[in-house]
Order: sequence, then structure tokens, then C-alpha cells
Amino acid sequence: MDQDNFELTVELNRENWNLLQHPLARQSAKIVDLQGKTIATATVRHGGGFLDRETRQFRLFLTVNGAENNVVVPGEFVRVVLSGRTLASVFNIPATALTREGYVWHVDENEQLQRFLPDVLFRTKDRIVIAAPDDITFLRIAVIPLAWFLPNKWARPLGVGN
Repeated sequence: MDQDNFELTVELNRENWNLLQHPLARQSAKIVDLQGKTIATATVRHGGGFLDRETRQFRLFLTVNGAENNVVVPGEFVRVVLSGRTLASVFNIPATALTREGYVWHVDENEQLQRFLPDVLFRTKDRIVIAAPDDITFLRIAVIPLAWFLPNKWARPLGVGN
């Protein structure tokens, strides 16, 4: 690090590492301040196909050109936004749809309650992205599953706003 160049190290867990578009070298990334404003861009110098011994996370090393992006201050907390890979056959559902036991309830084409254990790909503040179940072709998610839900119990789903 010097007056004109900054280096960042980003640590990612396996879940996030698997969502990145590989190879990572020379990809660009946005540097975002705590208010959500993009303040700089960085380039991935290299990133590891290895886990750090202590943190058990993957490391990426980025370079920020300070001559072009003079807003970055050493020691400042920032977020790094990386490009991810394209995911096919996924559902973006409310986080409330996932029960404590890890199930997602839905109403099938016969208007009966069913549940499945989803493959959660990633989470945001109030949403989760899950892989589309292979064996389910018709899906109406129970946004707020209730404790009395039982498989094959009849249900009359209401649309949004009803």
C-alpha cells in the first residue's frame, strides 16, 4: 500500500465462494461505503483455491488504484461487490417462508399443503434464494407458514393482497 495504490483482502465462506464467477483474476469489483454509495472500483489480483487455516474462509486480494479513486481511506470500513455467476432454476422467496426446521411449505395443484427441504443458495436481509425443487412443477409458497400445517391438509391459498 502506498499513497496511490490500496490493497484489499476479502474473505468469503464456501457458500459465497461458490456463487462467484470463476476464474476471478482481473475481474472488477465495486467498493461501496457504509451508506451504499460506490466510492471506487478494484481489480481482483488473485484469489485462493485454498482455505485460510484460522478463519476457514477463502481469500481474495484486490487492488484499488488510488490515483483514479482518491476517495478510499485506509482503515475505512467498506463493502466489496463482486460479480456472481448466473443461477438457473431458482426461486427468490421471502425469508419468512423458511421454517425453523428448515422446510418451505407450499400448496400443490390439488390445494393440499406440502413441504420440502430447500437447497438454500444464499440469503439477503429479508429474502432467500433456493434451488428449484426437481420434483415439484407447481409451486405456491406459504409466505408465513403456521405451526398447525400438516402434509396433505387441504388449504385455500389467497393471492397477494387478498
